[in-house]
Amino acid sequence: MQQIKRNIQLNQQYTEAERYDQNLKSISRNTWWHESKSKYDKVNELKFMNKVYSKEVENAYQELKKRRNCMLKDLYEKEAREWEQELRAKGLAIYKNKL
Repeated sequence: MQQIKRNIQLNQQYTEAERYDQNLKSISRNTWWHESKSKYDKVNELKFMNKVYSKEVENAYQELKKRRNCMLKDLYEKEAREWEQELRAKGLAIYKNKL
């Protein structure tokens, strides 16, 4: 009879140990998920920020090109007017074909 009681108690200990093991495995899975999420969140955040920065740099580059083109166009027009004035001062002119 005592052998049976001891076997029952041993089985209960094994059952409790299995429940404890399952609980630890569940906690481990949960912890792993949170750790991987926080680790990859940083990577994803960096990727997103790199995209934002590269887009901002590209937009700034496009704006710079437009400004340079406008400034260059203004410079060419100014130099053309100065050249025409110099020619006019010498009694010469440029023929402009305006169609």
